[in-house]
Amino acid sequence: MDYLCNPRSWRNENIPFENFLHEGLKQSWIAKPKSVPNICLKELYDLKIFHKNIPLGLNELSGTFGENWIIWEKGSIRSSPATNTSHFSWHYHPDGDARFSYNDWRTFIYLPSPLSLLVTDSQINIYIKKEDGPWQFVKSWISQEDIKLQKNKTLKFMRFCKFINRTLDILDINTSSELKICDSLGIKFSQVTIHG
Repeated sequence: MDYLCNPRSWRNENIPFENFLHEGLKQSWIAKPKSVPNICLKELYDLKIFHKNIPLGLNELSGTFGENWIIWEKGSIRSSPATNTSHFSWHYHPDGDARFSYNDWRTFIYLPSPLSLLVTDSQINIYIKKEDGPWQFVKSWISQEDIKLQKNKTLKFMRFCKFINRTLDILDINTSSELKICDSLGIKFSQVTIHG
């Protein structure tokens, strides 16, 4: 099966990562980490092995991962540090909310990471930016706003929320489906349930 062409078929937790990476993502996948990994894996791994090897708990986590390594940083109960990387990124929601928040969307769109995972205790969402998706327009808008409002983080965040709602033609990102948001932004999306 061609998993790349049909991302909604990625529902199997045992599919190796390589099977859904197009050629443009392979360089990021095999790239060496920029810091010492928390864990190195000897074999190729899938979503279930990834899930089993990260320290899920009460605090949010974020990090990067590649062909045989995973890095993480611990955050607080409600937030995790943004990882500025061109590697693949991931973060964990301990509350089980399997949706990106406004801040999560802003971070993923703006940073160079081409693929991100959102991890909960029972599932993993996969987000892959399409090369010429509408998310690039949003990234450009964020860059311009960052220049204009360098010091006012609260105003930048509020303006982003308003802008993304208007761009996606929704009232609130928290009440829209991840699939609808991803389709509108040109991001491939799939949810995978992780079984014990």
